[in-house]
Amino acid sequence: MLKIQQIQVNRYKGIDSSKITIVNEEIATLKLLNELNIQKENITKYNKDNNIKVKGFSANFHNFERSNNNYSTAENLFKEQLELNNIAFLHEFQIKIRDALFNSHTYHLDFYIPEIKLAIEISPLFHFTYQTVAIRDKLRESLLKRKHGIKTIIIKVHFRTIKGHTETYLNTVDTKKALATIKQLKRKKPNKETMLAYLKA
Repeated sequence: MLKIQQIQVNRYKGIDSSKITIVNEEIATLKLLNELNIQKENITKYNKDNNIKVKGFSANFHNFERSNNNYSTAENLFKEQLELNNIAFLHEFQIKIRDALFNSHTYHLDFYIPEIKLAIEISPLFHFTYQTVAIRDKLRESLLKRKHGIKTIIIKVHFRTIKGHTETYLNTVDTKKALATIKQLKRKKPNKETMLAYLKA
């Protein structure tokens, strides 16, 4: 059950139905994630019981130490772009959020620019091809926006192998979009109304 405090009420217009829709979508997403996690646990148990070894998707492109000074190869590429443009940022910024079912989530934002409430996530392609990962990312974006007014921009990471050497590179369109958005928001120094319009876009 949802607590009424979570729903914004205007005495002239009544309940803000858009908030109810967002919360209902969030609950549906949480239920789906729970079902997928149960499936994953069952598959893992079956594989273990039958001595089946399955190689999972690569974890080599993430910063699992969650250190401010520890950057993945892809993160380093974007860090260079931010520094070239004299853009200050926080790396691996930790934020805790409760969802609509009151579960607590801890997120580490790859890059966060507090003054314009913008998060930039550097995501290898398995973030889009693995259902559970894609749904978790969608949930994170929704919670950041709904609870803290933080918008998320995703930069896709690609890999190519040339003569046995694997090269990491960022999606050019995504990178340009992120930098342009940062500059635009910093230049405008938006007021509350402008930021609300931007976050709804």
